[in-house]
Amino acid sequence: MAVDISARRLDGLAETWAAKWGGHVVTRRADLGVESEVEGAVDAAAELFGGLDGLANVAGGIPGFSAESFDLAIGAFDLVTWRKYFTLNVETAFVAIRRAVPVFERVAYGKVVNVASMAAYGNHDQMGNTAYDTAKSAVLGMTTSLARTLGPLGVRVNAVSPGTTLSPMMRESFDHRQLMEYEMRAPLRAVGKPSDVAGAMAYLLAPESDHVTGETIRVSGGLR
Repeated sequence: MAVDISARRLDGLAETWAAKWGGHVVTRRADLGVESEVEGAVDAAAELFGGLDGLANVAGGIPGFSAESFDLAIGAFDLVTWRKYFTLNVETAFVAIRRAVPVFERVAYGKVVNVASMAAYGNHDQMGNTAYDTAKSAVLGMTTSLARTLGPLGVRVNAVSPGTTLSPMMRESFDHRQLMEYEMRAPLRAVGKPSDVAGAMAYLLAPESDHVTGETIRVSGGLR
């Protein structure tokens, strides 16, 4: 089940899925910043499919994303704005995981994949946004902590840390020169594609990664 706040994006996903792979993808519109809507989405998926095998927490990012938002020092944030970053990047994942764990526990099996960022490591120069960097660091901390505590229940918890990725928002907010600058920073001399991140997440959700937990895959073109 794919969950998003935008019905338009969900319709586009369903059309793309049908065109590329055939079949039907189940979608549900929900505001992941609202606890009850997150819980409702998890419950609906568990009821529809008779349980859950995996949970991918991809909600996140920078509120009011723009090229300028990549370089904001701590003085640029009031507490309300600071909390928005944590709601979007950390709390949405926390609520979804908390709701999914009892479903996983019934069959002693489940997989969670969170999305962090290369910005979380502090030594990566793609970001200078204190709130975003800190929130993504919290995602990494939550991932390793939950891997340890949920492992005995059969639940694996991992993460991916994308570097600069050519998402629709990046295409809209950055010109060619700016994107070329990001390309030259990576050893592979390229920015990532959304499919690169999706591939890493697919591995972490697949049976081939059953003995992997508490790990983070850096999808960064070689940036450390």
